[in-house]
Amino acid sequence: MECQLGFFNRPWNEWSFERALEGIAGSGAKYVGLMRQEGRFLLTADSTEQEVEELSGTIAKYGLKFLVSLQAVELDLPLQEAVTRLKRTIDNIARMGGKYFLTTGCMDPEKYDRYFEVISACTDYAAEKGIMIVLKPHGGLSATSKECRETVERVGSENFRIWYDPGNVLWYTGTRPEEDVKGIAEYVTGVCVKDCRTGEDRTVMITPGEGEVDFTEVFRILRDAGFSGPCIVETLGGGTPEEVDAEAKKAVAFLEEILSAL
Repeated sequence: MECQLGFFNRPWNEWSFERALEGIAGSGAKYVGLMRQEGRFLLTADSTEQEVEELSGTIAKYGLKFLVSLQAVELDLPLQEAVTRLKRTIDNIARMGGKYFLTTGCMDPEKYDRYFEVISACTDYAAEKGIMIVLKPHGGLSATSKECRETVERVGSENFRIWYDPGNVLWYTGTRPEEDVKGIAEYVTGVCVKDCRTGEDRTVMITPGEGEVDFTEVFRILRDAGFSGPCIVETLGGGTPEEVDAEAKKAVAFLEEILSAL
């Protein structure tokens, strides 16, 4: 099973972005996704062309390819302003050569309608820029495959799909992702690779393979649905940069073993 392996910067987000890139590059992975670093988004609607160019150059310096950026959908703004800012962020992702705008959806039922308005106003624009808008399970309107499917079908665009997150499905709902993924597999174009432990030591801040998610089964179901997209690790164990680096190498080896057998 051919997939693009990479990491979000999240496991190293207490340190500098370059330290994150050093760890990702050292793992053997080739792709990078952006989340917050030291408490702030690295790429936003307000990023200048110079900032975008510098960010892109920094990633390239480590031999990595930028693929996806987690972004907020600003639902408290007037509709047109929210749409304009989302489109500006899409522009910046495109300038960096990225392919995906990742959203966590919405957890406030009172804002669901606004979320759908903003996303629906941007899917065609994103497609024109070569960017797909993708939804990550995160509770609320993306809690499980049921809600994710309802959300995708309500938006009604082929340029709005799912980046499945098995750890989040287990974390937020207690639902077994190996069963849950069956309900959305045909819409999955990427995976946020995250494990989860429940019980007294409940956490997602662990390395894939050290929790309760059966990744072999999740990927088998996705493979059978035709999936062969990006698999970007979001969380790892470790308390120091060096420990996180070691966990990243373990994660790559773990995923390569599973994927090569499928």
